This record gives sequence, C-alpha cells and structure tokens, in this order.
Amino acid sequence: MAMKLGGETRQREPAQRKRQPKMIEGHDTHRDRLLRHAAEMLDKRDRLQASEKIWGAVAHAVKQVARRRKWPCYSHEDLRDVARYLSDKGAYLSQPDEIYALFTAAELYHTNFYADTRPVADIRVGLRNATRLVSLLTKLDEDLPLSLAPPRGRDYDGYAKRHRKAA
Repeated sequence: MAMKLGGETRQREPAQRKRQPKMIEGHDTHRDRLLRHAAEMLDKRDRLQASEKIWGAVAHAVKQVARRRKWPCYSHEDLRDVARYLSDKGAYLSQPDEIYALFTAAELYHTNFYADTRPVADIRVGLRNATRLVSLLTKLDEDLPLSLAPPRGRDYDGYAKRHRKAA
C-alpha cells in the first residue's frame, strides 16, 4: 500500500500480527537471580525488596514446571492450583503437603511487600523455605513426564473452569 508523505510516495509495510513477547531468559534464570537478590536485600535489611524477591523466585519455580508441560499458568490462582497439584504429585520427595505448605508460606512474603509487617529474622526463614521449595520443584520438574495432564478433578475445579481448553 502506497502513501504520500512530504511529497514522496513510500511503500507502507503491511501490519504485522502482534506476537507475544518472547521471554529473554527462562524461569530458572529469573528464579535463581531472585533468590540471590533476596539474600542481598536481606543483607541490606531491605525487608520489602527481599520479601518480593522471595515471592518472585517461588512464582517462577512453579511457572517453570507448568510451562514445560504447556499448562496455563497466568494468575495467582493458577499458581496456587498448580502448586497444590505438584504437592500431590511430589509427595514422594518430601513430607505430605510440604510443597504446598512452603508455597503458601511464600505467599506471605508477597503480602509483606505491601504491608511491611515481617522482621528481617522472619524473612530469613522465608528465604530458607523458598530455597527448599525451589529445590523440591526442580527435582519434581526433572522427574515428572512432560506429558503429564494439567490439574483436573474436584480439587481443581477453579483451574479447570479458567482453562477449559487445556483441562
């Protein structure tokens, strides 16, 4: 399509389809960097930033497992459902429900970013727990087949409703 611009006729490029931006780095890279940054922020006694880095690392760890299996994982609710599902599937790795318990503990640090109610000592415990959770999820990611179906069943009704095509 030609258009006239300042006395010149120029060819106009056809409109390109909008594409989803590609992640520059993988979830594992983000996860590891966020855990390091959380430790650095704790050393500086920056509770807010350390808290949010802990949550970010956990969210990326869960997303990595989900995305490798092509499971939708877009919202906080999705993260929670996937974490509960992975806790069920990974019971052989740890105490029953440990993965989900560690995940729900990490949610506290996401909240702390806004509330600033946790002392540094609590956040240090949260960082240790997040590191443990990342380790469990990394092992589980290696062990679970990539063809594993996404969360389904009574306990995951919300997930199935949000992602009817995938479930």
